[in-house]
Amino acid sequence: MEGLKGTAFAGEGLLWAYDNKSWCIGIKNFKPANSIESLDCLEVHRATDEIFVHIQGDCCLLMRDKEGSFHGAMMECGSLYKVPLGVWHTTVTKPGAKMVIAEKSGTDMTNSEIMRLDAKEQAAAKAAVKAAGF
Repeated sequence: MEGLKGTAFAGEGLLWAYDNKSWCIGIKNFKPANSIESLDCLEVHRATDEIFVHIQGDCCLLMRDKEGSFHGAMMECGSLYKVPLGVWHTTVTKPGAKMVIAEKSGTDMTNSEIMRLDAKEQAAAKAAVKAAGF
Protein backbone atom coordinates (compact mmCIF):
# COMPACT_ATOMS: atom_id res chain seq x y z
CA MET A 1 0.00 0.00 0.00
CA GLU A 2 1.35 3.41 -0.93
CA GLY A 3 2.62 5.39 2.06
CA LEU A 4 2.81 2.37 4.34
CA LYS A 5 6.20 2.11 6.01
CA GLY A 6 7.38 -0.46 8.50
CA THR A 7 10.36 0.01 10.80
CA ALA A 8 12.24 -2.74 12.61
CA PHE A 9 15.12 -2.30 15.03
CA ALA A 10 17.27 -5.09 16.45
CA GLY A 11 20.16 -2.99 17.79
CA GLU A 12 20.85 -1.92 21.36
CA GLY A 13 19.20 1.13 22.85
CA LEU A 14 16.65 3.45 21.28
CA LEU A 15 15.67 4.22 17.70
CA TRP A 16 13.25 7.11 17.17
CA ALA A 17 11.25 5.62 14.30
CA TYR A 18 8.54 8.25 13.75
CA ASP A 19 8.10 11.94 14.53
CA ASN A 20 5.21 13.99 13.16
CA LYS A 21 6.31 17.12 15.08
CA SER A 22 3.45 16.62 17.53
CA TRP A 23 4.43 13.23 19.01
CA CYS A 24 7.13 10.67 18.37
CA ILE A 25 7.44 6.89 18.56
CA GLY A 26 10.59 4.95 19.37
CA ILE A 27 11.65 1.33 19.63
CA LYS A 28 13.71 0.67 22.75
CA ASN A 29 15.73 -2.52 23.15
CA PHE A 30 17.98 -3.73 25.95
CA LYS A 31 21.31 -1.99 26.30
CA PRO A 32 23.82 -2.59 29.11
CA ALA A 33 23.19 0.89 30.57
CA ASN A 34 19.60 -0.22 31.32
CA SER A 35 20.64 -3.35 33.25
CA ILE A 36 20.10 -3.58 37.00
CA GLU A 37 23.88 -3.61 37.47
CA SER A 38 24.14 -0.20 35.75
CA LEU A 39 21.17 1.42 37.52
CA ASP A 40 22.53 4.80 38.65
CA CYS A 41 20.04 7.45 37.49
CA LEU A 42 16.42 8.37 36.83
CA GLU A 43 14.87 10.81 34.37
CA VAL A 44 11.91 13.15 34.48
CA HIS A 45 10.05 14.89 31.65
CA ARG A 46 8.58 18.30 32.42
CA ALA A 47 6.55 18.74 29.20
CA THR A 48 5.08 15.31 28.44
CA ASP A 49 3.77 12.05 29.75
CA GLU A 50 5.73 9.06 28.47
CA ILE A 51 4.02 5.94 27.16
CA PHE A 52 5.63 2.49 27.13
CA VAL A 53 4.20 -0.56 25.35
CA HIS A 54 6.07 -3.66 26.46
CA ILE A 55 6.67 -6.08 23.58
CA GLN A 56 9.00 -8.81 24.85
CA GLY A 57 11.52 -9.83 27.48
CA ASP A 58 11.99 -8.73 31.07
CA CYS A 59 11.47 -5.09 31.94
CA CYS A 60 10.79 -3.30 35.21
CA LEU A 61 9.42 0.23 35.25
CA LEU A 62 11.01 2.00 38.21
CA MET A 63 9.54 5.22 39.61
CA ARG A 64 10.36 7.44 42.55
CA ASP A 65 7.57 9.16 44.44
CA LYS A 66 7.58 12.68 45.88
CA GLU A 67 8.68 11.33 49.27
CA GLY A 68 11.75 9.73 47.69
CA SER A 69 10.63 6.07 47.85
CA PHE A 70 11.27 3.79 44.88
CA HIS A 71 8.54 1.62 43.35
CA GLY A 72 9.09 -1.05 40.69
CA ALA A 73 6.52 -2.73 38.47
CA MET A 74 7.26 -5.62 36.15
CA MET A 75 5.89 -4.76 32.73
CA GLU A 76 3.62 -7.34 31.09
CA CYS A 77 4.02 -8.08 27.39
CA GLY A 78 1.33 -6.39 25.33
CA SER A 79 0.48 -3.88 28.06
CA LEU A 80 0.65 -0.09 27.90
CA TYR A 81 2.09 1.98 30.76
CA LYS A 82 1.87 5.76 31.22
CA VAL A 83 4.41 7.68 33.28
CA PRO A 84 2.88 11.09 34.00
CA LEU A 85 4.96 14.19 33.37
CA GLY A 86 6.92 15.19 36.45
CA VAL A 87 7.50 11.61 37.69
CA TRP A 88 11.09 10.39 38.08
CA HIS A 89 11.48 7.03 36.32
CA THR A 90 13.58 4.61 34.31
CA THR A 91 13.26 1.19 32.76
CA VAL A 92 15.46 -1.67 33.90
CA THR A 93 15.82 -4.44 31.33
CA LYS A 94 17.46 -7.77 30.61
CA PRO A 95 18.87 -8.88 27.24
CA GLY A 96 16.01 -9.55 24.81
CA ALA A 97 13.75 -6.80 26.17
CA LYS A 98 11.87 -4.67 23.63
CA MET A 99 9.32 -1.89 24.06
CA VAL A 100 7.73 0.94 22.13
CA ILE A 101 7.90 4.48 23.55
CA ALA A 102 5.62 7.41 22.70
CA GLU A 103 6.06 10.96 23.92
CA LYS A 104 5.61 14.55 22.85
CA SER A 105 7.85 15.56 19.97
CA GLY A 106 10.73 17.77 21.06
CA THR A 107 11.28 16.03 24.38
CA ASP A 108 14.93 16.59 25.21
CA MET A 109 17.21 17.86 27.97
CA THR A 110 15.75 21.39 27.74
CA ASN A 111 12.50 20.02 29.23
CA SER A 112 13.79 16.90 31.02
CA GLU A 113 16.32 16.17 33.74
CA ILE A 114 18.57 13.33 34.87
CA MET A 115 18.96 12.56 38.58
CA ARG A 116 22.16 10.72 39.50
CA LEU A 117 21.63 8.33 42.40
CA ASP A 118 24.12 8.08 45.24
CA ALA A 119 25.17 4.66 46.57
CA LYS A 120 22.35 4.50 49.15
CA GLU A 121 19.74 5.50 46.53
CA GLN A 122 21.13 2.96 44.05
CA ALA A 123 20.78 0.21 46.64
CA ALA A 124 17.18 1.25 47.40
CA ALA A 125 16.33 1.45 43.68
CA LYS A 126 17.81 -1.99 42.98
CA ALA A 127 15.93 -3.42 45.98
CA ALA A 128 12.64 -2.04 44.57
CA VAL A 129 13.36 -3.60 41.17
CA LYS A 130 14.12 -6.97 42.77
CA ALA A 131 11.05 -6.74 45.02
CA ALA A 132 8.93 -6.26 41.87
CA GLY A 133 10.14 -9.68 40.66
CA PHE A 134 13.02 -8.76 38.36
